[in-house]
Amino acid sequence: MGYQVDEYALPREWSTANLDDEFCLELGRTVAAFGTLEFTVGRAVFALCAIRLASVGCPEEVWPEFRAKMERALTSTLGTAIDLLEGELCVDSEPAFENWRDLIKELRKLKSQRDALCHASWKERSTAIYEPTFVTRKLKKAEGSVDADALRALRGDVGNLTLDVVSCVTRKGYAFPGLPGPGKLIVEPNGALS
Repeated sequence: MGYQVDEYALPREWSTANLDDEFCLELGRTVAAFGTLEFTVGRAVFALCAIRLASVGCPEEVWPEFRAKMERALTSTLGTAIDLLEGELCVDSEPAFENWRDLIKELRKLKSQRDALCHASWKERSTAIYEPTFVTRKLKKAEGSVDADALRALRGDVGNLTLDVVSCVTRKGYAFPGLPGPGKLIVEPNGALS
């Protein structure tokens, strides 16, 4: 015979009641940092593609492909955005970020950590140390445990890689889309590519 869970008998925050406040704060901030990274990678794809197109005079026949790529870069998952960034850096005849292949490797490594952080269920392993319960699409189980200090360190790594992604554009002499700073505008106020 089946039964209905009495939701009123559960603690108000039952789904996260086993997590301490500091861990939740650091987890939330780290997930937010990954959101910034994801959005930044998409804008870098836009910028690098626009710079490349402007260098060849923006032929009209490439606009549909450009638009489709921009839509994918801004609406896709982090993994797809990283693939698109790698594609732009591969065809860049003068990449301004010398170690861009290492950057792509590091971004992919962080992506798998992001997936576990964003999609895991957490159980306490010992005081303020938590183990993620997460299985990838390839049926690989997340390993290890995490505490607030590890999340702060990871967030620092995410921030540094986000700045490296920005540098892929700014080192070419362009202003990064959406950020204040020096550099040539990629899109002029009239909407034309520089």
